[in-house]
Amino acid sequence: MTINVLKEYASLEAMTPKELLIEWKKYYDHAPKSRTNKTYLVTKIIYRIQEMAYGGLTKRTIDRLEALADGKNASQRKAEHSG
Repeated sequence: MTINVLKEYASLEAMTPKELLIEWKKYYDHAPKSRTNKTYLVTKIIYRIQEMAYGGLTKRTIDRLEALADGKNASQRKAEHSG
């Protein structure tokens, strides 16, 4: 089944926050941090839909982002975790 991300986004944009909370439960097994911020809800839901349609981040990309967040490069971070 092909997911039309633009169509899904348009559908989400037309929803109320209450309707978005119902949609949220289809994609997440935890409550959102905000139950009333429509932009937040739409952004998080559409990100999840895109992950489903196109795939999520690779392990390598996640490692790189975590290393950058720690102020290190990926090889420094790997060295810490392998020793």
